Amino acid sequence: GDLMRSVSVLKFTGGKLTEVARDYNANWTSALLVADDDMLCAEASHNLVALRQRDSRCLATVADMHLGDYVSCFAFGSLAVDHSNSTDDRPRPLLFGCASGMLGCIIPVIDRDAEKLHRLAPVLVQHLSFAADLDYNAWRRFKNDAKYLDGTFTGFLDGDLLERFLD
Repeated sequence: GDLMRSVSVLKFTGGKLTEVARDYNANWTSALLVADDDMLCAEASHNLVALRQRDSRCLATVADMHLGDYVSCFAFGSLAVDHSNSTDDRPRPLLFGCASGMLGCIIPVIDRDAEKLHRLAPVLVQHLSFAADLDYNAWRRFKNDAKYLDGTFTGFLDGDLLERFLD
């Protein structure tokens, strides 16, 4: 990731470095994880952005949300369950570390479950109360110095919100 200009995919062939694709949004990258055509980018305004290479020149945003903390690193792993000897094809959980000392986890959810949870989340937001009458959608939607998105955040499921449903 280019610190000030978001993420670019580069290819080194024949002693020459060429740009293959780029994210055209201005994100001040603080951490980056690349897995095949998918990328997870943390940026300095405390947002997470998932990118996917859709065509030959453009990295498209497939998910974004305001996390509220400065992510400084990503690593595959889990705090509770050892997945190192797993024989199934499930994607591994991803841990992230923040400048404040907070640790977080991004857990892949299979499509059929994700669809149900994406329908449940807005209903929870309507029926739950939040500290200091916080506008949940305003808090979670992507925002930085260059852009502020209207509406809700996209693509990610908020585990803290879904956990409140279980309580």
